[in-house]
Amino acid sequence: MSGICGIIQLDGRPVDSDTISAMIDAFETECTPGIWVKSTVGLGSLKHSSCHYDSSTDTSIVLDARLDNKASLQQALNLEADSSDARIVIAAYEKWGEDCPEHLLGDFSFAIWDERQRLLFCARDHLGARSFVYAYVSNSFFAFASDVAALLSLNCVSKAVNQGRIADFIIGEQFQGTSRDETFFKDCLRLPAANTLSLKAKNLSLRTYWALDASRELRSASEQDYHEEFLNIFSKAIDRRRTEPEVGVTLSGGLDSGAIFSLAYARLSGREKIQTFSAIDKKTADCLELPSVNVMLEGKAVKSTKITADEVQEYFDDYWNFTKKSNDLFDTVNSSMLFSLFRSAGRRNLHTVLGGIDGDLVTSGNPYALADYARSLQLRELFLETKGYADNYGLAFWKMLTQFAILPLNPYLFRFVAKHFSSDSLGDRNRYSGGLAINNGFASSVGFSERRRRLESKNLDNRNCRTAHANALNSEITQMVLERYNRMGRSTGVEFLQPFLDKELVEYCLALPNEQKFHRGVEKRILRNAMKGILPESVRTQVSHGSSLVPQFQEVLYLNFAAEIEEVINGNSAIVNHYFDSNWVNSAIKRLQLKPNEDDYGVIWRVFVLVRFLASQ
Repeated sequence: MSGICGIIQLDGRPVDSDTISAMIDAFETECTPGIWVKSTVGLGSLKHSSCHYDSSTDTSIVLDARLDNKASLQQALNLEADSSDARIVIAAYEKWGEDCPEHLLGDFSFAIWDERQRLLFCARDHLGARSFVYAYVSNSFFAFASDVAALLSLNCVSKAVNQGRIADFIIGEQFQGTSRDETFFKDCLRLPAANTLSLKAKNLSLRTYWALDASRELRSASEQDYHEEFLNIFSKAIDRRRTEPEVGVTLSGGLDSGAIFSLAYARLSGREKIQTFSAIDKKTADCLELPSVNVMLEGKAVKSTKITADEVQEYFDDYWNFTKKSNDLFDTVNSSMLFSLFRSAGRRNLHTVLGGIDGDLVTSGNPYALADYARSLQLRELFLETKGYADNYGLAFWKMLTQFAILPLNPYLFRFVAKHFSSDSLGDRNRYSGGLAINNGFASSVGFSERRRRLESKNLDNRNCRTAHANALNSEITQMVLERYNRMGRSTGVEFLQPFLDKELVEYCLALPNEQKFHRGVEKRILRNAMKGILPESVRTQVSHGSSLVPQFQEVLYLNFAAEIEEVINGNSAIVNHYFDSNWVNSAIKRLQLKPNEDDYGVIWRVFVLVRFLASQ
């Protein structure tokens, strides 16, 4: 697996190669590392080939990347066809300087040391598929890595916990994206997606090199043109990530993962193979997803692995150890479900697994399209789409019309209502899944109300469909999910890749007209129409593919470790009382013993994970 790290001693002290080795060891992955050290600078990577020194330019690089436009870059840079990714990026830096990330397509994070300018230049890919974190003390040192663990291996990096992120974590998943640059450690920061970092003469600067364009709209001559172009871009996105002779696909009964699997299978040339990995209901006779999974597999020469919540227990010890060592807390128990699929794929010697995460986000529209119809006086479409949304999601027609069509027409009124009728005090914190669990005093001490307002204020610009779509695609939560699943994949020996989160596909779908994203309240219209004849009709036309499997995996995991969970919580009462409403925590544990429910499982898991994390610091 890939990963990079490095340190620059700004006070003139030399870097020891043992320091870089210690950072690499913190990844806890067997590898043949690449290490480059010169005086006050040291660079390291998990792969020897990803650490490169160019003697002609006195430039060094460490790179974690999958470049999708290698051929065009090699041609533009006059490089040989077998040039490594590291060599390509160094040549791109030589030609385009700090603008070079704009010419790269794919998933990447890298750091270049330019000895001539005494400059460290770092960059992260457009959507944040590859992680990059750093610690900086202006007169002492700058360190970076793909994982916080590598930074924490350094004595010069403080282990002090970031209390604001702790508050976010307690409240729930929707607050995990409060900040683009914070981590759970005060002195460890994240380089945001689509950003570069330059360090020269102790001066550090960040720059955003790419952003989604919400003003761009595509118009094609016919419906068929939309479908063919989408299918062309989507196919390329899958092919770019299907670089191994055999890959895995996490296959649910839904449209997104089904589209990836069916299209990938249809494009096999005969040399490649695909294996699928599915989580199913432990009561298989009642499993709503299984018929869809089976119809997609029917007649295909594919090895399929299906795992129930009961069967996942064989992976629990590995998952338990992974979450215990992780410096980025996983707040949902259902991550054990995906971890088990990854571990199963790793045991079958697969190195790449494709998934359909965020297919909803990329190909769907949103209710703010109603404002677009109202603004253009398309009253018939406004009525039909409002009714479609209301009927499909069980919402009140007039509430939908007011919130998403009428209010956004007046920016001042929209901002007033959004600001003054959103949660504005700790007293309204029960709107969030963990709101009742947080200790009021702790929440006040970290200024949680301000953190919440900062997050919710981003919705004030959602006055039309495309702006709201761009804000969602660019959200911190998207970046966070990619980082977490990549880290989980690395721990199981696989790389988890997302075709839907391909830069070209994201840009194309954002620019589509509203009617290509949804129709009469049914989302993903472009994907449904493009997959006609490729996906089975029963899957292509379904609106819902079954009930959530999350409660089952939550229940099984909790029952397996109930004694350990309660021991950690009961044995660290000082931590519990400081961060949580202890009465609520005790009541939730009692409720779980009497009548299990998904909300209590989720919050008690967050309590346990956080208390265990803080107790270990």
